[in-house]
Amino acid sequence: MIKTFEKFDVNSRQKENRLPHIDIMKGFAIFFVVMGHVIAWWYPDFSQNINLLPFNSICLWKFIYSFHMALFLFISGYVAFNPNKTYTVKKTAIRIFSYLIPFISIGILLHFFRGSVITNYWYLRTLSLFIIVLFLFIKVFDLIKVKKRYIIDIALVILYILIFQLLKYICTLHTICDLIFDGSHLIYAIFFISGWILRKYNTIEIYVASDIIASISFIFMFLYLITGYPLLDIKIHSFLCIFFFLNISKKIESQRLASYLKHIGTETLAIYLLHFFFTIKLHFLGQYLINYSNADLSTSLSLQLFIGTLITTILIKCSVFVYNMLNKNQVLSVILFGEIKKYI
Repeated sequence: MIKTFEKFDVNSRQKENRLPHIDIMKGFAIFFVVMGHVIAWWYPDFSQNINLLPFNSICLWKFIYSFHMALFLFISGYVAFNPNKTYTVKKTAIRIFSYLIPFISIGILLHFFRGSVITNYWYLRTLSLFIIVLFLFIKVFDLIKVKKRYIIDIALVILYILIFQLLKYICTLHTICDLIFDGSHLIYAIFFISGWILRKYNTIEIYVASDIIASISFIFMFLYLITGYPLLDIKIHSFLCIFFFLNISKKIESQRLASYLKHIGTETLAIYLLHFFFTIKLHFLGQYLINYSNADLSTSLSLQLFIGTLITTILIKCSVFVYNMLNKNQVLSVILFGEIKKYI
């Protein structure tokens, strides 16, 4: 229940609690999310015709979609629960409602604005489910008192993955279950729980974010970019991409690019919610790329990268601007963006 609309300043405390390299990773992730949607809208009926399009014309899109949501859910798991803090039912419930409110309200607005379905924001619903289950698991497994805590956490991770594998299977059998839990995206549970365990045992992070792992990851990423086929299982490929960006995000913390990525990394929810309203159909660009699909891959890829980066940057700017404007209204900040934790 909203007790008051009088805000308190949490900016200083939030800045202290932020992890710079994670904000940079979030910046990478949301940029790729928007760019993927930008490129898809260059082609009519993209989802139906994707297999008919020349590889050179969508090589960047295929590369982005091979890991971008895995990266996003990994980061979400990493920041879901700080191992040094205690989380109550109330605090977790507030977080869940802060995701589900915009999932419904912005989803309805988008439906009337451009006829899109509310499931465009599937990430918020899936994230809410992942957090609820992890919260319950943590509370239950904390009741088990053992000296070697890592054994309990390994059991938690395994059971967590199995639960969602089972739920995914059930969703294939029952339409109602699929409508509620969105079985097609439950595959990302493994990335979410991996982010959580990596933060809790940061010694693992030192190894997976090493220069050697990042170099190996880069080779496999490059090969996928130029061929469109992973040499390894797609989940392993996604993890390698995650480890690469984890390494890079730490390396560039002091560089100019990092400041931009950190900025958009702190505005991921706003960008994710609002960029759909600014994404436009530019079919002439898609046709242009198809016409030049016989050109060398380097030319086609460069065109996609340059044009896609420009449009994506503009969309992100527009999204953040509109969010900052609307968020000043205390009522709209709640009903559109789920900013209820500021007022409770």
